[in-house]
Amino acid sequence: MEIQNLLVSGCSFTQDGIGGHPPTAHNTGGNSFIPDISYVANTPRSWASFIAKELAVKSFVNFAASGHGLCLINKTIQDAIKKFHYTPENTLVAFNITSLDRLDIVCDWNNADRCNYIPWSKDHFDYTYAKPQCDLWKQKFLNIDINDVEQASLDALDD
Repeated sequence: MEIQNLLVSGCSFTQDGIGGHPPTAHNTGGNSFIPDISYVANTPRSWASFIAKELAVKSFVNFAASGHGLCLINKTIQDAIKKFHYTPENTLVAFNITSLDRLDIVCDWNNADRCNYIPWSKDHFDYTYAKPQCDLWKQKFLNIDINDVEQASLDALDD
């Protein structure tokens, strides 16, 4: 297997910006951590970026977001695989496992409570996530048991 694509997600331990571009039908993607004639390579600041630089993959995409959990990790990886041209023959998927008690709430881009730490744009996904501990988050958290949050995280890890 020749690894051409590195797709990652996680929490703050993995976050380091989007890192590049996903592969499409007309483009092999991008990796901002390897030198290119059109830009100076970025300096890696997370384990995922160090791997992207070391493997010199054509496409490196990092959907990790500080303060978020396993539901975000699962959804971003699965949705990216469905939307972009990732194949098992040329793609390495990696993620960090974070606390089970993190509540992830999907919201739209116009929501005032959307999180500032989301690295992707509307070009990647038509959704984003609410800030941890914002009003939307607090409303949801008051109506859910912590055991349900942990079970959703376990389900995301198992999926």
